[in-house]
Amino acid sequence: MPVINCPYCDVRSTFRWKSDHKGESSSFLVYQCDNCHELILLIAKGGKTVDQYPMRIPKLDKSIPDRVGNDYVEAIKCFDIGANEGTRKNL
Repeated sequence: MPVINCPYCDVRSTFRWKSDHKGESSSFLVYQCDNCHELILLIAKGGKTVDQYPMRIPKLDKSIPDRVGNDYVEAIKCFDIGANEGTRKNL
């Protein structure tokens, strides 16, 4: 059971295995946070985790206007997956 900071609830939590699929070069594993019960996807190669989705869910202060906050969250999501053009358009 991995112990990581959950990208949804931002709590260091254990994750329970839910499902997996083994491809030719990668394994895709679905885990559920024991704290908030949201699901994450881990991608592993050679027994080591190489990627995780979602990477993070930004937490915004309530004083930030929705329009600005939504653009910021979208930019972070684009940045996390390497979509640099989307990052520039949203910042």
